[in-house]
Order: sequence, then structure tokens, then C-alpha cells
Amino acid sequence: MSALEPLVWAAVAVLGLAVFGLACLVIAAPVSAFRRGLALLIFVAAIAAVSFGVEVVLGNPRDVGISLVARAPASAVLYSRASETEGILLLLDDDPRPVYYRLPWDEETAAALHNAARQAEASGHALMFRYEPSIENRKPRFYTLPTPALPQKPPGPPPVEYKRT
Repeated sequence: MSALEPLVWAAVAVLGLAVFGLACLVIAAPVSAFRRGLALLIFVAAIAAVSFGVEVVLGNPRDVGISLVARAPASAVLYSRASETEGILLLLDDDPRPVYYRLPWDEETAAALHNAARQAEASGHALMFRYEPSIENRKPRFYTLPTPALPQKPPGPPPVEYKRT
């Protein structure tokens, strides 16, 4: 637990109580049912937004199925850990900052991650992760980047031509 975590939770509690108090005032006021329903909807949306914001601020791992829907298709894996109790934790190099993601535990996925990490370490290239959300039950892909092509040679001097005179 970091030193900032209790302060964040305290701020969330104060904000939650304030939103709850405002919702109670609106619901108890002599207003139409539409306004009461709207106040309740705003209260539920505020609680959802605050809880998502707390998870982001505290740096807790995000569930991959929900969070990676709008992501780029492939990212470099900076750190990975597979545990049957916690799942598969990945630190991905997202654009502007790295983000933790959590995959549910799966023996095949953990083995694929382990094999790809060993290949990446042996080849000296980055370990990449690709998640493609689909209706089908697809497994996440781990792979290493291919060896880049060698640069083109600079053009040399023109060939020497011999002429008979």
C-alpha cells in the first residue's frame, strides 16, 4: 500500500458522501418523477466514474477484456508475471505511459507467455502482446518482433569501363 492510497480513498469517500447527500436532497424534494430518476441516474454514474478513477489513480491492474477494447492492437510487454491466484499480470508500454493489465488465469496463455518471453530474451528483441476483442473465444497472442531488415548499402563508385582503341 502506498502512502497516497489512504488519501485517495478518503477523497473518494468524501466525494461519494457529497454526491449521495445531493441525490437524497433531490429525491426528497417535491419534484417530478423524471427529475428523481435523473438524479438517481447521475448518482449511479458518479459512483461508477469515481470507482474507475480510483483504480486508474492507484495503478491497480485493469481487466484486459474491458480495458483493451479501444487500445492499439499491439504493445510491448515491459513486465509480466503469471500466478494462478492473481492471474497473468502485464505491464504494457502504452502511449503516453505504461499501464498494468490483468488477464484471467489460463494454463495455455501462461505457457505461451513464458515461451515467447524466452524467445524474446534469446533473440534480444521486444516481447509483444496483441489482444483482439471478438465474439469468438480467442486467446491473447504473445510474440517477438522479427529481426529488422539490414539497411541498404550506399551506392559505390560507378564500375570501371575498359574501351579498346
